[in-house]
Amino acid sequence: MYMLEPTPGPGLGVLLAYMFFCKDKVTKDSAPGAVIIHLLGGIHEIYFPYILMNPLVIIAPILGNMAAIFWFSVTDCGLVGPASPGSIIAYLMMTPGSDMFKVIVGVLIVAGISFVIASPIVKMAGGKSLEEAQNEMQSMKAASKGENTDIVIPDTPIKKQVIVADGIKLGQKPVTKEEAIRAAGELLVKLGYVDESYIDAMQEREKLVSTYMGMGVAIPHGTTQAKGTVKKTGIVFIQYPEGVDFGTEKAQLVFGIAGIGDEHLDLLSKLCTLLEDPALLETLKTTDDVRWVLEQLS
Repeated sequence: MYMLEPTPGPGLGVLLAYMFFCKDKVTKDSAPGAVIIHLLGGIHEIYFPYILMNPLVIIAPILGNMAAIFWFSVTDCGLVGPASPGSIIAYLMMTPGSDMFKVIVGVLIVAGISFVIASPIVKMAGGKSLEEAQNEMQSMKAASKGENTDIVIPDTPIKKQVIVADGIKLGQKPVTKEEAIRAAGELLVKLGYVDESYIDAMQEREKLVSTYMGMGVAIPHGTTQAKGTVKKTGIVFIQYPEGVDFGTEKAQLVFGIAGIGDEHLDLLSKLCTLLEDPALLETLKTTDDVRWVLEQLS
C-alpha cells in the first residue's frame, strides 16, 4: 500500500537522463541539483518542467510506474503508512524491515526503466528550454485556478525580490538543529513572509524527514498543511561557519523558505544551482559580506 505516488523512482530516471544526455548546458547543469531536491527533499514537482520540455518523455515515468505495479504486486511488499514527503528517506522509513530489500530493488528497477526510456528521447529531441517549460507550468497552474493568462507583456520579465539584506545573517554561533530552524522561521516571520505558526510547521517537517540536502546546505520549510500561513514568497539565509548538526552531517548554510502556492518549487530550483558550484558554496560558508551574498541569491 501507499507505494506508487511517493516513489521517487520514475522522476529520478527522467532527471538522470537529462543530467547525462541533455544537449542544453543550462538544463543539464540544473539536473543534479534537481535530483537532490527530488530524491532527498521529496519534492517531486521539481521534475515536471523537465517533462514539459519534451512531452514525449512522459512515456518513461508511465512505463516505470507500470513496472512498479508489477514488481510490488509480484513480491507482495508495501509500506506501513504514507511516505510524506516522497523522499527516499521517508519512503524507506515507512518500509517494514522484512520488505526493505524488495522495496529498494523496486525503486531501482523503476528508476532504471524510466532512465533507459527517457535517455534516447532526451538525446534526440530539442524541445523547449527549461525556463520556457517552467513558465508554461506556471501558466497551466494559473489557468487551473481560473486566473487570466491571456495578457502577456513580451520582453518584460517580472522579477520578485524574494530575499533582502535583513534576511541574511552571517557568522552565527553554533546552535542545535531545532534552534537553527526556529531562527530561520522567526526571521521569516519578522520580514512578513509567514505567520508565526509556520515555525512549528517547519519543526514538524524536520521530524518527518530531514531538510539537510548535502554539501553543508539545509533548506528547512513548512509542511504542506502550513501553506495557508504563508503571506508572500521569500527566503532567509543564516550562515553558521562552524556548522549545525543535522543528524550525522553539519550544515553551514541554512536557507529558510516560504512560498505562495507552488512558488517554493521556483525557489528550490534556484537554490539547487548553488549545489553545482563548490567554490560558491565554500565562499558562502565563510564570507562576511552581506552585499555579496545578496547579489548571489537575488
